[in-house]
Amino acid sequence: MRNILTFLFSILSVFALRGQIKGVVRDSITKETLPLVNISVLGENKGTTSELDGSFRLPEDIGKKLVFSLLGYQKKTLEIQPHMLVFLQPDEIALNEVIVDNRKKTKKLEIGPENPGVYEAYDRGPRTDTRFFEYHSSYNKTRHIDAITVRTDSKVKDASFKIHLYEPDANGFPGKEILRENLVVSVDKGVKNTLFKLEKYHLKMPKNGLFVGIEKLMIEKNQLEPSEGYQSGVYYPLILYSSAEKDKIFTYTGGQWRVQTRQTSEGTLEKINTAEPAITLILTN
Repeated sequence: MRNILTFLFSILSVFALRGQIKGVVRDSITKETLPLVNISVLGENKGTTSELDGSFRLPEDIGKKLVFSLLGYQKKTLEIQPHMLVFLQPDEIALNEVIVDNRKKTKKLEIGPENPGVYEAYDRGPRTDTRFFEYHSSYNKTRHIDAITVRTDSKVKDASFKIHLYEPDANGFPGKEILRENLVVSVDKGVKNTLFKLEKYHLKMPKNGLFVGIEKLMIEKNQLEPSEGYQSGVYYPLILYSSAEKDKIFTYTGGQWRVQTRQTSEGTLEKINTAEPAITLILTN
């Protein structure tokens, strides 16, 4: 009887693994595994995130090419194979000089969502949604970035996401990240504002503005266990979005930055009713 059960278990295991892409992401120099790598199907809002041990799994029919991206490493595009060993090359990034100066912290300025009372949650793919903070001369006396608040909804304890800080490039798209460190934030259960302190980085608000990006992490610890009334495919936390009127919205998906705009018949940009992550930027002196 034991032999029959073992045989049946082996058969079921083969069927369970069939149709899956399995892989591991490593540093090309140290050969260490790389966790929390964004793995996107080229051109589509599909994909996953590498686990804490660098491993990942995807359905076999998900697409043809995968784009691997992680702060501090060169982006890489590969043909999908049943078993993938992916090596990412460290990227020599020229970072802005960090100036450490005396901070009084006697003033504080909070820049929040345009419509803070309107929220909607989205369970999106492995994408990064952004909110752009335009610089105003009134920020001159409170230019240090003290903290960021993100409104989230989670049914999983210690669910996590990434925060990215980008300066605009010459075309107005999110460009170089102003920090080399991956900012991973964990949140508690429930609907709440999660505060992430940035004072130790001594950052100043760039005068050409700042993009704050929120990257969804599709890892096992963020996934709700299958139970009655829930879908096993939901990954937490859900980032809450507020309604806004913008002429441009930028999202990293499918391995590239995409922009949402609308033009008039004369070719000029007009405001569109859209949604953006409910992020508050806190500045101080």
